[in-house]
Amino acid sequence: MTERRGEKSDWQSVLVAIMLALIFFLPSVRAYLSFVPQVAYVVPVFFLMGLSLFQLMSCPWLGRSLIQTVLVTLCAMFFSWLMLSSSWTLSTTQYSTDLGLLGLAFLLVLSCSVLLDEPTIELFFRILVGLGLLVGLVVIAEFVIIGSFNAAGTHLYGRYLTISHLLGITATGASIRYLVPGTRSKLWGFLALVLFLELSLSLGRGALLSTLLIFSGSSLGILLYQLSRNKEYAHWFHGVLKFGVTVLLGLSAMTMALQVGRTKARLLRMLSGNELEEGGRGAMWREALGYIQDSPFLGYGLSSNGLLVSGTEVAHPHNMFLQVWLDGGALAVITLLLILMVPVFSFLRNLGGAGRINEALLFPFVGMFFFLFLEYSKSGNFYTARGLFIFALCVVFLAEKRRLKA
Repeated sequence: MTERRGEKSDWQSVLVAIMLALIFFLPSVRAYLSFVPQVAYVVPVFFLMGLSLFQLMSCPWLGRSLIQTVLVTLCAMFFSWLMLSSSWTLSTTQYSTDLGLLGLAFLLVLSCSVLLDEPTIELFFRILVGLGLLVGLVVIAEFVIIGSFNAAGTHLYGRYLTISHLLGITATGASIRYLVPGTRSKLWGFLALVLFLELSLSLGRGALLSTLLIFSGSSLGILLYQLSRNKEYAHWFHGVLKFGVTVLLGLSAMTMALQVGRTKARLLRMLSGNELEEGGRGAMWREALGYIQDSPFLGYGLSSNGLLVSGTEVAHPHNMFLQVWLDGGALAVITLLLILMVPVFSFLRNLGGAGRINEALLFPFVGMFFFLFLEYSKSGNFYTARGLFIFALCVVFLAEKRRLKA
């Protein structure tokens, strides 16, 4: 078959999808195989950069929407300002690492803005879910080998945040795909069930709660959305049935999680109201807010946040807004807020409009975007949040596609 100028061939779509999935998968590989070097993170980004340059040379005009252009421009401003803030940083060593991370994220945004199309995003989603299932099977195998729900001494115990991160993303995506009418719901329902089981064993209390919250909200939201478009009895019945399955799946996942000693203890601590006790994240957040009041506009420079909240450069305040505000000041945090608002605005303005959007693909990516939003609002180093920008670009592309066709 003859390719039209500017269209990616099948092999290019496959390669792009694999590289995107590896960006999410490699941290879990390093969690279990510590000999894998950190430079492995760079390889997929440079592959994507090379492919995007090839695509640009074959098609200089890409036909991107105004909203996509706005998103990429905001990202460029955001990364540039944070990099510039290294000129007044308090950090002596960590800033060089964070400069590299920001540079990789910027290259990734530029590459994805060129390479993304619907077939590539669909393939990326399927590969990502498959890799999540694979990592989850390793988690299950560890519990089978030790013969109990006591995770102490396992690889998982010290690296659960990384593992649960991937499992939460894929469980969110697969479960929302199950909810969308017109898909192979039985298959996606089974995959979601397996991923929820794996996630409940991963020790990731926060990831599990975020996934359940998004899944429950999506179930109700998609039910109301479908009923507003088609009021036939059959749609009511199937929608309510899927909502019931959502409740059962959530209860099953929580029941399984409570069998794991460490997860149970941390869930009970949260319910007791002692989650933000002195010495924990609550103390970090209060400390961060105090420093922000002293320098709200310029911040303290790239990578200063760890020194300020805990006295060590490798630490961070477990909240992306506080981390960015401490380092880059008000301009950085306002730009970040605008970046996060663009996918939400694009999704809402195209939802239910004239023309057809791929709901089976758009809805899961919106869910995965919100999952990462919640994750980096309560834990994790934001400068490793490459996936958040990937999902933001995917949401905008899928939501704006019908406008481009029009």
